[in-house]
Amino acid sequence: MSKFVDNGNILIARFMSEEPEVLEHDLKRDSKLFLGYDADWLWLMPVVEKIEATKFNDCWTVVAMGLSQCEIYNKKFDGFRIFKITDTKIEATWLACVEFIKWYNKQNKV
Repeated sequence: MSKFVDNGNILIARFMSEEPEVLEHDLKRDSKLFLGYDADWLWLMPVVEKIEATKFNDCWTVVAMGLSQCEIYNKKFDGFRIFKITDTKIEATWLACVEFIKWYNKQNKV
């Protein structure tokens, strides 16, 4: 697994964690901790649902389209749109989620 994927999965894990300090402890203790957000819909779909439930500037819509596309947008937040096209739908969705979380963290100074 690449460093980029590892970092993206850790970013997602922090976004999803109710107890970030426990997660940080686990990550420091076990550098091989498995995070499957990039490879398994059962891991990734709760991330999509949390993004859609985020109340920052109303609500977000995540749409996985076709065989290899994903779009995240907010109808009321003019000009914000993430659109990814890759080899697979899960990869496009994962990349869009990572980009959204980076943007979201900047807005919330996390």
